Amino acid sequence: MAYSCQLTSFEDIEYKWREILEGSFLNSIFITPSWQKTWWNSMRSEAMELSILSVKEDDNVIGIAPLMKDNGVISFLGSTDVCDLHDFVVLKGYEEIFFETISEYLTQGTWHEIKLESILAYSPTLEYMESFAKKSGYKFDKVVEDKLVGVELPSSWDDYLSKLRKKDRHELRRKLRRLESEADFYIEKFGEPDQIIEAMDDFLELMAQSRDEKAVFLDKSKKDFFKYMTSQISKDGYL
Repeated sequence: MAYSCQLTSFEDIEYKWREILEGSFLNSIFITPSWQKTWWNSMRSEAMELSILSVKEDDNVIGIAPLMKDNGVISFLGSTDVCDLHDFVVLKGYEEIFFETISEYLTQGTWHEIKLESILAYSPTLEYMESFAKKSGYKFDKVVEDKLVGVELPSSWDDYLSKLRKKDRHELRRKLRRLESEADFYIEKFGEPDQIIEAMDDFLELMAQSRDEKAVFLDKSKKDFFKYMTSQISKDGYL
């Protein structure tokens, strides 16, 4: 078997990216090509260089490294303020050869730091990157960046209510009754990308009005990102 690592582009690797993501350690929306490409088009700076790497076994892609380089610092594509999770996209069972191949490629490059953020604590990436650093004589630092809280959503609204604490369920129903009695409201669904972009303008405006820090957070680049990101992932069937 021959293994190789080379630079690629969103356009050339998108199909294989989606295919491999489904069989990888972390199949997350934050690591989809749609999410990452939208971030790159909306929020990159002039100093950033796209550095997507594909690792092949003979002619078959076994993994993808969605990276970028900014003033000598290599990092995952996407910023932590709009990307909750990051990782490499590797077919299960190929992790060791993927990291060996990409490590050889990286040692030949010009950089002074590799900074990989928002990796799950139990991701195999941590072990492999630490091993790469020690073998190559690099300093390796691992720090707790944040805590990720999540909940698995039930299949229906009634199931969701049944899982709430009695106090929380009562409070939610009280607020819904108040909404129904005091406001003229309706629920509207949007399915077409153009409709979603238009609706996002109103949604983001309401979000900005909710708190001062939200208004500061939602600058033009982030508004553009959220608008076009929701449009793209609707095409992928996430919305």
